Amino acid sequence: MVKHETGAQDKDKMRDLFLQEMPAKILLLLKKRSLNKSVRDSYASQISKDVDCTYSHTVKLLGEMNKLGLVKFERKGRLKLVILSTRGFDLASRLDTLVRNLNKV
Repeated sequence: MVKHETGAQDKDKMRDLFLQEMPAKILLLLKKRSLNKSVRDSYASQISKDVDCTYSHTVKLLGEMNKLGLVKFERKGRLKLVILSTRGFDLASRLDTLVRNLNKV
């Protein structure tokens, strides 16, 4: 079990993380996939291709998201699947709303 960071440090890290393009893209992609049951499983290599980001940077961002309790990792054979947590889904929904509102401006 991963120990999650809490308090002001947690909020600062989350703000800094999601005011960047790639983390936001990754979170929104995971939300979209979690809502679409016909979409293939999410794993780091596929996520990096879909958001046009290097594999190493994607893995680093997913590790940070895991520390913040936004994603979980689950083994499926040789693959390490990335699963959006309830907290991650809530944040992704709010971020999605923000992006939609910004697109209206």
